[in-house]
This record gives sequence, structure tokens and C-alpha cells, in this order.
Amino acid sequence: LSLSDIAQKLKVQNHVASQIINTGHGKNFYDFINSYRIEECKKLLRSQSNSSKNLLEIAFECGFNSKSVFNDSFKKFTGQTPSDFRKQIFSN
Repeated sequence: LSLSDIAQKLKVQNHVASQIINTGHGKNFYDFINSYRIEECKKLLRSQSNSSKNLLEIAFECGFNSKSVFNDSFKKFTGQTPSDFRKQIFSN
């Protein structure tokens, strides 16, 4: 998914789509998209059926193409690492 894809769907120029995201959500395009990806990752991590999957598999399923971007984004939006999040879920 790219900013161009969103702009095309909205039938606006890229900079207009970017401005809508920035002003409407207080985030740049990448943070906007990654916040949704992280929410999906959290959902998958909470699911017992995904407990055998490693974190990178879950990151890829949610649209991340890089382990470091996944880890950085996860920490940015949750305040903890994906590993710590998973440990916390299954320790309760």
C-alpha cells in the first residue's frame, strides 16, 4: 500500500492525501499505516492459534517487510518490544 494508491482511490493528488492524513490523524503516512499494522500484529499475537508462529512471520503477515521497522514501530506504538508483548500475553 502506498500513498499513491490512497490518493488514486480518493481521486486526489499525493500531497492532498498526505495532508488529509497529517491533519486528520496527526500522523505521517507511514505512521498511519504502521499503526494499523501494529494493531493487527497485536491481535495475532494475542491469538493462541498463532503461538507457534515466530514474530517475523507475524510481522510479514501484517505487511512489514523488515524486522527492524517492525520492531521499531511496535515499540513506538505500544511502548514495548514484540517479544515482551507476547510474554506478557501468555504469562497472564
